[in-house]
Amino acid sequence: RVATEEAKPVLDRIRRLVETTGEGEVSLTPRSEKAVQLAVLDARQLGDDRADTEHLLLGLAREPEGGAARVLADLGVSHEEVLRRVSEARSTAE
Repeated sequence: RVATEEAKPVLDRIRRLVETTGEGEVSLTPRSEKAVQLAVLDARQLGDDRADTEHLLLGLAREPEGGAARVLADLGVSHEEVLRRVSEARSTAE
């Protein structure tokens, strides 16, 4: 389980990005915040010191109540499959 304070830097970066685009105030839903927390957890488990887009995809795939996870499931793609593909891509990039 990822504590909220661990995901706070990622959430703050997202909020700053929204603020700098001039698009007005946008807040994250509880499921979105959970997906970000899961992304931070996946980043840690992969030995990374920050969450990037692949971690966000993993977090989205792992949050079972989220729309992204449902879309991925409809396509037959699980969190485990995303993790496998991310790991493969990372190993070929090294």
